[in-house]
Amino acid sequence: MLLLLLTLRPATAACPATAQELRDELDVALEAYGAFDWDGFSAQLTEVDTSLTCLIERVPADTAADLHLVQALGAFMLRDEAQVQVAFRGALAAAPGFALSEELAPPGHPLRALYEQAAAVPPPIAPQPLGPGDWIVDGERGLTAISTERTTLVQRMDKDGEVETWYLRGGPVPEALLPPPPPPEPERRVRTPPSDRTQALLWSSLGAGVVTAGAVALAGGTRNRVEGGVVAADQYGSLRAANRVGLVAAPVAGAAAIGLGVGAALTWRW
Repeated sequence: MLLLLLTLRPATAACPATAQELRDELDVALEAYGAFDWDGFSAQLTEVDTSLTCLIERVPADTAADLHLVQALGAFMLRDEAQVQVAFRGALAAAPGFALSEELAPPGHPLRALYEQAAAVPPPIAPQPLGPGDWIVDGERGLTAISTERTTLVQRMDKDGEVETWYLRGGPVPEALLPPPPPPEPERRVRTPPSDRTQALLWSSLGAGVVTAGAVALAGGTRNRVEGGVVAADQYGSLRAANRVGLVAAPVAGAAAIGLGVGAALTWRW
């Protein structure tokens, strides 16, 4: 039997982690899995997950693909077949030329069947858009959307070249990666129809306005006839009386129209 000595990163390894440290941990994990060292693989997988939480360097695409492969192997050990396929889809997306080694899964092995099923799944039609930022998705810079149907290594680079890292295992995307919500639409004020009281005041104001116009016309018309000197003697008195009625009624009706109009405005629910 060939005994393989594995050098594991201490469980208390300090942050931050570099891309090379992650690469080394993945190599050790794959070596342990190939040697059937399940305890060593599990321990190294824990180290990989720890490094992901404090990774500050950009990870190249080939490392991202092997990261998804190691996660698929870990899910296979836990008998989580659905997550195995999600991780294999991540590896295939990160490196289009990715192929599962026969040393890890020979023909007929259950792991290979899961890999082939994952490879047959088409890419998503509507990926999830990312928020503003300089994004690196599985080592590729400049992408603006990700798939929620596979594992994804997402990094956001700042102006100094350092990165924040998220490892997504499929499903909902963390809020920190999403676009900001759209601004709320301005409140649309719905005009309330006037109340019965307001409508009564409006119609009364309109009626008073009509009376005012009639009174003004009466006063003006009778005055013109009297001053024109073409009035018969027996009509003179009635015309003078009508003129006085118009002169009195016009300001009274006008004041009423104004008052009723103001009342309607004050009682209107805007």
